[in-house]
Amino acid sequence: MSHLRGSLHFGLKAERSPESYHQSSGPNLREKFSDKLAKNLEQDLSTARRAGAVGPFQADAIMAVLRMRSAVLCHASEDAGFASELASFLESNCPLIVSREEGLVGTGRDLVDAVEWALSAELVLTLLSPDSVPKTWPRDKWEPVLLDNPRELGTQVAFLLLRNCKFPELLRRHNFFDLSQDRLAGQRALKRWILEQDSPFENPLELPEPCPATATACDILPELERRLADRPGLEIDINPETALAFAHTYTDDFEGVFWLNCARRSRAGILGDTAQALGLRLSDAAEQNWRALRDFCAHRRCLFIFEHVDAADRELVAFEGKTSVIFSSPSPPPTPRPLEEVMALFASWTRNADVCLHALGDAQWHLNKLLVDGRESWTALISLGRAMVALLKHYDRLAEAYEVLELMANATRAKEDVLAVHRLEWEKSWILEHWGQPVSLPIRTSLSKQPAQLSLEFGAL
Repeated sequence: MSHLRGSLHFGLKAERSPESYHQSSGPNLREKFSDKLAKNLEQDLSTARRAGAVGPFQADAIMAVLRMRSAVLCHASEDAGFASELASFLESNCPLIVSREEGLVGTGRDLVDAVEWALSAELVLTLLSPDSVPKTWPRDKWEPVLLDNPRELGTQVAFLLLRNCKFPELLRRHNFFDLSQDRLAGQRALKRWILEQDSPFENPLELPEPCPATATACDILPELERRLADRPGLEIDINPETALAFAHTYTDDFEGVFWLNCARRSRAGILGDTAQALGLRLSDAAEQNWRALRDFCAHRRCLFIFEHVDAADRELVAFEGKTSVIFSSPSPPPTPRPLEEVMALFASWTRNADVCLHALGDAQWHLNKLLVDGRESWTALISLGRAMVALLKHYDRLAEAYEVLELMANATRAKEDVLAVHRLEWEKSWILEHWGQPVSLPIRTSLSKQPAQLSLEFGAL
């Protein structure tokens, strides 16, 4: 069973045929970098699998999605300091593994030669400076290497002007970035260009409609850009209006931007909503889902804005690595929908699945009444619970389905409905078996009241 939605793209362009690599004079750098990263990641996942922290399907999904694109910086040794700084900036903000050495200009190899050597990578960044450019630019040499061959090989070449120097003006029309006047602005533009090439998400933007930003929000946005967009970061207690304004303003600085309303959601529910937004199907228990989600987000340049998350639950989604996270400041959650409205919605969940997924918090809030006083609406709440389980199972969100079944089983047990309890326990056992956990169904359920001896009186014949 696949644990990735079919709509989730892997963010990779089509693989080139082996023959195409022989058209460039350099080694297969794309394969070299990918194999190195995959080997390290596979070792980490193998360790996690042995510890029971990541299921085998989850590990396969993570390996498929987390493949990085290979990039080579072609530069002079005199520009090595900036090249290292740029590589660190890009590796923090893009799904890239960047080589600083493979494209180094040296004795017997000018900048054009270095680019030709690097063309087997997926991305070549050509740094233009007085120290890197050749003294002469024979067109019959540079044009095939810098413009023609990259198109044939499927390699992207970008040109970065570090300092004023002589180069063919035609290069300004092909992925050209001027860093000579404002280096940070140039790096930001380059980052956005790289991110827009291959988004791994079909719906990379899930945000409420923008609202007019206040003057205070506008003033703080540049600072948030430095702390969250220029590098991965975490911000707590940001005004919701400011967070929304930031998200809409800087969408191009991330692979995906996601706003999650966590009102009335359990920890498993928060993880499920986050995975759903990313297009991931994670069907293990909550702990394993958290580990898989953490590893996925560590390698994707996402922005999450979490609203109505309890302070005790923040550590659950305070992702590290490449991801940036905002927790909005506390505010009263919206009033839950009436039970009748929620019932009508979930009764037709097969036609309103997306709406129902966003209404799970309200449904959970009503379902919790089973443990308090479910007499008046018992039948309705049980029907709601079963609809929730069906919806969650449909999306492989088994940790949340198990929670709902557990709540219903406890409430039903209190009513001493033995048959209903057994049915619910059987459904729970199916999930436990899927997780590889031991299953033991109770053979007999003891009742709070002992059975009484019936007294039968027969009349005289």
